[in-house]
Amino acid sequence: MDSYIEGGVDFIFGNATAVFDHDEIHADEPGYLTAQSRTSPEQTTGYVILDSKVTGEAEPAEGAAPGAAEATARHRDTISLGRPWRPYARVVYINTELPADVIPQGWSAWGNRDPAPLAYYAEYRSTGPGANPAARVPWSHQLTAREAAQYQPRIFLAGKDH
Repeated sequence: MDSYIEGGVDFIFGNATAVFDHDEIHADEPGYLTAQSRTSPEQTTGYVILDSKVTGEAEPAEGAAPGAAEATARHRDTISLGRPWRPYARVVYINTELPADVIPQGWSAWGNRDPAPLAYYAEYRSTGPGANPAARVPWSHQLTAREAAQYQPRIFLAGKDH
């Protein structure tokens, strides 16, 4: 991994165009990994988490003391991949390993009762115990290889001027 990012709630936040490539993203408490803030569909902003690994507190450390499994079990299903800080939030995970801490639904609508929120949340080839495409919220996306290609850094970060 090239970088290590750690936090609790909404620790990857804002309205930016960013790619997190070959990173470890560690949730040190229950909460939301991302709170992206895109305000209109015309904005090119969003987060891409690529070839990375999400870690959390549900996995007992190797060689952990007796009872560690019980202590960490209470953290299972406590991490959301993201919640929309603004209506058109966009976050895409590609080839990323997800821990057991990730809630089966993957994403939070954060109180939005619309059956199809405007936020765009997607995954492509997630792995690990938290990868659960069948249980994801129905308005999230499981991308094809062709769809995922548009989020590769050289394309996603190119901007209008390339």
